[in-house]
Amino acid sequence: MSEIRVRIAPSPTWNMHIWTARAALFNYLFAKPQGGKFLIRIEDTDKERSLPEHTEEILAGLDWLGLKADEEIVYQSKNEEKHRQAIQKLLDEWKAYYAYETAEELAQMREQAQKEKKWFIFRKPNYTEEQLEQFKKEWRKPVVRFEVPENKKIVFQDLVKWEVSFNTNTIWDFVIAKSDGSPIFYLANVVDDYDMKISHVIRGEDHIPNTPKQILLYEALWYDVPVFGHLPLLLNSNKSKMSKRDTGDLFVTVKKFFQEGFVKDGLLNFIALLGWHTADDREFFTFDELMKEFSISRVQSSNAVYDFPRSLHFNALHIRNFSPEKFVEELKYYIDNMLNNKIFKTDDEELKKDLLFWDELIKNWKLDDMDYVKKWFEEVSKRLQTLKQFVQFSKYLYTYVEVEKDIVYNKKMKVTEDIVKEHLPKIISELENLQDWTDESLKQLLVSYNKENWLKNGQTLWPIRAILSGVEASPGAFELLQILGKKESLERLKKFLTIL
Repeated sequence: MSEIRVRIAPSPTWNMHIWTARAALFNYLFAKPQGGKFLIRIEDTDKERSLPEHTEEILAGLDWLGLKADEEIVYQSKNEEKHRQAIQKLLDEWKAYYAYETAEELAQMREQAQKEKKWFIFRKPNYTEEQLEQFKKEWRKPVVRFEVPENKKIVFQDLVKWEVSFNTNTIWDFVIAKSDGSPIFYLANVVDDYDMKISHVIRGEDHIPNTPKQILLYEALWYDVPVFGHLPLLLNSNKSKMSKRDTGDLFVTVKKFFQEGFVKDGLLNFIALLGWHTADDREFFTFDELMKEFSISRVQSSNAVYDFPRSLHFNALHIRNFSPEKFVEELKYYIDNMLNNKIFKTDDEELKKDLLFWDELIKNWKLDDMDYVKKWFEEVSKRLQTLKQFVQFSKYLYTYVEVEKDIVYNKKMKVTEDIVKEHLPKIISELENLQDWTDESLKQLLVSYNKENWLKNGQTLWPIRAILSGVEASPGAFELLQILGKKESLERLKKFLTIL
């Protein structure tokens, strides 16, 4: 078997979308375990809409996800001379021709076909000498069209869709070069894939209509035709088709996922299951496990539904699966990139303050600081979905966070200002006298106090938890008392008494 060579070929006209990431991942997982090569080509021939910042974002996203090219990155715009040579070859061999019709004339042809209830299929016109002379006088600049052979059956075996067939009677003579001579996607894509020795083209299902055109070009240029595989479409949660233009506030770009605090394995796990599954429907995978388990034969033919809450679920599972050391490593990487990376850095000033707090803190950590991390990590990670949540709401682990009274007093838990004023000083006194600061002793003391004073546990545990953390959601009171220790816990409870 010849070497497997696949590529991801995004266009830098948009942000790096989640479905670009999925195509990259599936190509990588298909090729690498088989000893193949994963390549990257930036299709930047659309000079008006291709932006350098989009190229940078695509490459930064792929780099973060660990989907790195095995060879030098190819930029399609640098191959234009090869594209032009291929176009000229097709013209010289009478497989392509110059076409002079204007957009208005083509529109009129379509309208006429509709009136006659016929399919509009553009075929090579037999221009007269007079017409060609008139086109020159009008300074018309022709496009180059590929001459599609009539009534030819095109069949290809798709890695996902199985056998796919087309009849060329449904394909009109398509444009392969614009009037300025620049190549169209169909041709540039084929020439570049041949030049890069691509053996398998794995891409989205929306490219299926392009495939017969490209097969015709492969054959006309005497190139070997690669194996094709077309991945299922991604649908929004309302089952509408997801578009590359669905960006903005939606979580569909890799940049947005990074900034929200997703970890690499969490996002890759989520993406992998957008159209692929194992025989036993297992769902949790590290990247290394995906490399072992992935099979293109398990990619589904039906469309996949994008469900953002599900992505949070997988991210939370991966954070929980980290060791404390791995969590700190991921946190450092996130903070550094959010503050310094040209692509990923945040412009949210409040978040930046939180990031700087942790950045300064972690820089000064010593080896024995990891002992404290190990103390809080298990409890804190149970409630985390993203690294951003940790950065924003976990400062209480290292500093006193002044709590808003509205968080301490809670109607649902039946915690009133009067209850706190009456019982907090007494509880502080009881805690000061507690010699054995263990989970068991703390529970015994507080539960007994509640029974003796006809209180529900939540009426004292909720305000203790809220005062110690300063935030609405955190580990429980007993866990925080243990994590923070006696001295720090009592200091924070006493501070709150000063604002009552």
